[in-house]
Amino acid sequence: MGLKNKIDSLYVATLGNRVTVISALTYANGWRSLNHDDNINLKITCGIGGLIGGFFLGATYLGISTWKHYKRTLREAQEQGKVEVEFFQKRIERNENGKLMGYCQIQGLYLGAKRTGSLEQFYQAREQFSNNIIPNF
Repeated sequence: MGLKNKIDSLYVATLGNRVTVISALTYANGWRSLNHDDNINLKITCGIGGLIGGFFLGATYLGISTWKHYKRTLREAQEQGKVEVEFFQKRIERNENGKLMGYCQIQGLYLGAKRTGSLEQFYQAREQFSNNIIPNF
């Protein structure tokens, strides 16, 4: 795996997923403040923030699910020459399809669709089959 692919994978797993980014920042800020501030109320508040951030980092599997779905989309485009609505439909329906749950997987599909020029098919499948309310961009 070349450097470009490693950077691309790191971007998708971290910055490509807003929930993972916010969780990581909350976690890091919570533990930084917990260890460096003298105000006990601030330590408690930041410690709680750090715990919440850590929980959401775990819930997003550190962005790995986003990365896996991104790679699947790229592989589908490479193998089939294009990505059809049915591919996105299957992936959306196989995952947690709640209002908030399943966002990470859908974000990976979105990033893959964007990269392969399949956004129209992605949006069509998302509109028809996804219950998720978190926008993708």
